[in-house]
Amino acid sequence: MSHLDVAASPARAVDEALWTKWLQRGKRDEERRDKDIWRIVAMVSIVALAVIVGTWNVRPAYGAMAAWVPFLGAFAWFLKTVANKRFFIAAQFAGVAVLHNPMYPLITFEADSAQRMVVVMCAIPFVFALQASRRAGPVFQSSRFLMAAVAFSLVLGGSASAADLSSYREYMLGSSPAVIAQQTKSELATLKVLHTRPALIQSLAWRPPYVGWTEKAETVQQISFVFYQSELYHIAVTYDRYQTEGMTVSDMTQALSAVYGKPASTARVQASSRDSYSEPEEVVATWEDARYRFELLLAPTGPSYRLTGVMKKWEKAAAAAIVEGERLDVLEAPKRDAARALEMEATRKDKSDKARTVNKPRFKP
Repeated sequence: MSHLDVAASPARAVDEALWTKWLQRGKRDEERRDKDIWRIVAMVSIVALAVIVGTWNVRPAYGAMAAWVPFLGAFAWFLKTVANKRFFIAAQFAGVAVLHNPMYPLITFEADSAQRMVVVMCAIPFVFALQASRRAGPVFQSSRFLMAAVAFSLVLGGSASAADLSSYREYMLGSSPAVIAQQTKSELATLKVLHTRPALIQSLAWRPPYVGWTEKAETVQQISFVFYQSELYHIAVTYDRYQTEGMTVSDMTQALSAVYGKPASTARVQASSRDSYSEPEEVVATWEDARYRFELLLAPTGPSYRLTGVMKKWEKAAAAAIVEGERLDVLEAPKRDAARALEMEATRKDKSDKARTVNKPRFKP
């Protein structure tokens, strides 16, 4: 062996040690990145579940779209846990994937607190997956902070769901006439203009299609939408009295509380009359927050129930505009009637002239 080979041996040994150390560090970094990716998948899935719960009554379509996220997240974790032979955990993720399968969804977004609880419980496998990955990279430095964020997002979502008063079913207060017409499958031509000054007041009435008495399941007889300056500010729901026959005020309040939360008031007060022809009604339950108010009204004959929702921001302005619009209509009624009479006379004369032009040449005495 030459002196060059002897000199090169320690260097080669040092290089191999450094190389081994470098490979080990690379492997640790790769494992850390892998854990971070799976933690991100779990965290995004949990946030998506919170969005589903939080938009339960507001925008069910958004909740349906958000269901893709926990479905894909659960399916990915299912494959990972099966590969690691952790079959009990894999079964849990399989259940979450089945529940949130967008092609055949089992979550129907009905006013059912049990379904919302099931969605919240779907976060449990993801939470345990986060807890199991304790060694994380720089993306997640604190498991406690992460768990607190998860709990907060779910509680916030549940609170938003229970107390949201911004809509009735899928009909959102503040929507435009075009949006409501699309949701009710109505023609915009059926939109009525009640007043044009001092503000634009429009209304749209919707009735569910009749599908036969024995198959009828819709409890609503009619929904009236009123728009102020092309913004939905008032919803009036008239329930079919045959579908609510025998139901007490307590029954109706309990059913609506599943959607809007605990009522702010259940004291009976006389409701303001809609017009001189309407029968008197009582407000028997109220749900409200800083922006919206819903009231359950009871008419003694029948009895029959109505639910009204209003956007407080425009309530006074719209009421004042309606009163002023009616006053202007009364003042301008003679002028408007005279203009209508002139128009009708012009139409009659035009029709008569056309008939004369046709009939005179061929008339035989």
